[in-house]
Amino acid sequence: MKEEEFLKLLNAVVRIAKPFHKEAPDIDDMNMEFADTTIDSLDMLLIGLYIADVFDISEEDAKNIMAKTPAELLEIIKKIAQKFPEDIDQAIADLK
Repeated sequence: MKEEEFLKLLNAVVRIAKPFHKEAPDIDDMNMEFADTTIDSLDMLLIGLYIADVFDISEEDAKNIMAKTPAELLEIIKKIAQKFPEDIDQAIADLK
């Protein structure tokens, strides 16, 4: 999976996971620290669960994903994912 595809997917997931009363950040750098955004620990838990759905990761593994950056998150996903979406736009549409 290309980095730009992953960032597109991650931004879509963040917009779904963030509560409507909070602004979702634009994540445009694989090395951007999540702590430097408005993403908090509850948001990360929800993001992990959505990511688990896309990549067919067990819920238990998803709850234990601890990543500081999108790059770290993608590396973790590569190790534990059971599948990778062939079409990012379809994967995003399936989340909604």
